[in-house]
Amino acid sequence: LAAPITKGEGDELWIAYARQQATANNSGLRLHLYNGGTHLGWFGKYGYQTYNTLELGPRQDTPGGTVPLDTPELLVLKIEYGVASQDVYMWVNPSLASEPDVGSADLSNLGWTGNASSISRLELQFIKASGDMTVDEIRVGDTWTDVTIPEPGTLALLAMGGLLALHRRRR
Repeated sequence: LAAPITKGEGDELWIAYARQQATANNSGLRLHLYNGGTHLGWFGKYGYQTYNTLELGPRQDTPGGTVPLDTPELLVLKIEYGVASQDVYMWVNPSLASEPDVGSADLSNLGWTGNASSISRLELQFIKASGDMTVDEIRVGDTWTDVTIPEPGTLALLAMGGLLALHRRRR
């Protein structure tokens, strides 16, 4: 990050990224959050189809939903800052029509004490990355719309990538 992100009581932080897995294995991707050299936690997803597992910090795994290979997925994280802890929510492929209700989160960690009041670094970690995986559009913002409204150029690139993948499969 060009400058650390600093948040306080009553603030929100949104982080999102798109991923697409092309190989049937348990590869995955985590986005780690750091404050200087201190690891705060991660969010991510590994596996495909019924092997999905969502992760939010240590030991917060839960079975995920079924997503076919070569299908783009959007992972969205929301951190709500309290006095001494944060409430953290994660969605996979939420409806982009409006900000989702926290009750609809695929995973939540209420009262997380990871102290993410200052985030100075984001780090990607590929897990068992023996196949093809595409990552795009890592976004950080203060609101839902900051991280979920794609730019027209991005939409065109995603569409072209999908067409190329279909073309490659047919050959």
